[in-house]
Amino acid sequence: MASKTIALQVPMKLALTLGLLTATAAFSVAPVFAGECPAGQAATTDIQEHPSKPVGVTDTVLAGIDLSSKGEAWKGNMLRLRKLVVQPGGVVPWHEHNVRP
Repeated sequence: MASKTIALQVPMKLALTLGLLTATAAFSVAPVFAGECPAGQAATTDIQEHPSKPVGVTDTVLAGIDLSSKGEAWKGNMLRLRKLVVQPGGVVPWHEHNVRP
């Protein structure tokens, strides 16, 4: 009987140790935040300087949900799931989101 007890204690201790190490690692990781752009590499906010038409891009709407039922501010808006395929050298135009509800 003593050999069975010892045989069960080793895997149990190993499992508890690994579990404790995993939990400690998972909860002790500091949150990661995006930093600022490097000096001189921040994008301008003037959309007029950038392409306004897609080039070499296929845009397929896979699904959509009409958001009109969410209120007056959402009338005419859709939540879309899209698939964009950008060919080599393709351009996805710059756009703003500030006009959305």
